[in-house]
Amino acid sequence: MSPKSRLYTLVKAWKNKPFHEVRDACGDPWLGISSQALEEHQSWSKRQAISHKLIFNSKGTKLTGSLFRPLLTGSDVQLLRLFMEGLATIAYWYRNGRFIPGILPVPTYALALSGYVNAMSELILNSRLPVGLVTIGMPSIPDATNIDACKEGMIRLRRLGILLHFFNFSGTIALDHRDAIRRGCIST
Repeated sequence: MSPKSRLYTLVKAWKNKPFHEVRDACGDPWLGISSQALEEHQSWSKRQAISHKLIFNSKGTKLTGSLFRPLLTGSDVQLLRLFMEGLATIAYWYRNGRFIPGILPVPTYALALSGYVNAMSELILNSRLPVGLVTIGMPSIPDATNIDACKEGMIRLRRLGILLHFFNFSGTIALDHRDAIRRGCIST
């Protein structure tokens, strides 16, 4: 009997083995988890379900990305913490074998401030995620007053392999303006 046929026989026997369901006879939480820890885990699961807006392909058959909602409504104080949570979620999916890109919406003014850009760059580098998994979402076009600083922030993030995604894409003159900003061709 060759090693392949023995392996095939073992796998076939394992596959045909009857399924046994394990239940806890005394009704205590499984694996000795306290009820408080179990409640915390369940509330975390609910928050995760609410926190992400899933993005599917045009046919609706394949999950192509995820929008991290808390960053849309988060305050300035919460921005970096929420950004780190979004990166942690992307890292969790990646480490579990699911290549799901995440869009992390960041206010335009945050891209103009070097402190925020430095902190975001450090968080991204420490996450060790591959290029293409992290996308920065921009909800609006930068103002004329901070366009140069915003452009510098975007260029620094692009050098790290971060993708940029513009919300409210309309295809008008704003499109040309946004493309020029993205390429770094605009100066005011």
